[in-house]
Amino acid sequence: MKISLFRLIDKIIGSILCVLLGVISFFSQKKTDPKNILIIKLWAVGESVLTLPMIACLKKAYPKSRITVLCRDRNKAVYEQQKNIENSIDTSVRML
Repeated sequence: MKISLFRLIDKIIGSILCVLLGVISFFSQKKTDPKNILIIKLWAVGESVLTLPMIACLKKAYPKSRITVLCRDRNKAVYEQQKNIENSIDTSVRML
């Protein structure tokens, strides 16, 4: 029950944030390379592996950017020891 609630919240809030940040980014006048990039991946270890090529492309496009991944303890191992990722943060959400 709690896991499905977290997934639902992640899907709804994540989608809304992506749209809002995309619109804000599109209309911002100042186009500079980002200093920090945060990637949020809370579910699915298999899909976490599929984000690695995207992260490599981001690092290639913005070599001076610092890439951080916010993830759960289950998929943190996917992001550890990756040369394109400076830091991975474990949310440490524990289910009762």
